[in-house]
Amino acid sequence: MARILVVDDDGSVCGIIRDVLKDAGHAVDTAQDELEAADRIRGNAYEAVIADMVMRSPEGGLQVLRAAKEKDPLTQVIVLTAYGSVANAVEALKGGAFTYLEKRGTGTAETVVLRQKLGRALEYRAALLSADELSGAIDEAARVLAGVVSQIEEVSALLATAARARQQIPKSNGSGLLG
Repeated sequence: MARILVVDDDGSVCGIIRDVLKDAGHAVDTAQDELEAADRIRGNAYEAVIADMVMRSPEGGLQVLRAAKEKDPLTQVIVLTAYGSVANAVEALKGGAFTYLEKRGTGTAETVVLRQKLGRALEYRAALLSADELSGAIDEAARVLAGVVSQIEEVSALLATAARARQQIPKSNGSGLLG
C-alpha cells in the first residue's frame, strides 16, 4: 500500500495510529517531533504524512507540512490537533494540507475517520499522478504530431516543386517531336 510518516510528540497516540495503519497494510514510520520528521522526510519518500500541529513549537505541524511539500508537492499531509483553531486550520490548508482534523481521542471512531481521510488523500494523490502522466503523454503525442506535420509540409513542398517543374517540360505532339 502506501508509505506513511506519523508525527506526534505523544508516543501513545503515535503508536496507536502507526498500529492502525500497519493493520491496514501501510508501511509506517514514526517521528516524535518536527525535527525528527524533517530528517525522515529528507531521507525517505512518503505518499502521506500525518502530523500533530503542536509539538516542540506551536506550529510544528506546519513545519512538517512545509518540509513534506518541499520534498514532494504530491505528498498528502493530514494535520491533527487537540488545540484546534480556525486560523491554524486555514494556515494548514493554505500550506497544502489535504485536511485538518481535531484530535478527540484515539478510539475506534476517531481512527476510522482518520483511515477514511487517509484513503481519500491517497486517492487524490493517485489522481494527481495519473493527471501528470496523462499530461506527459499528451505532450509527447503533440511532439510526434508536430514532427509528422513537418514531414507532410516537406513532402507537400517537394510535390509543389515537382508540379512546377512538370509544367516547364515541353509537351510532345505525338510524333515524337516536341511541338
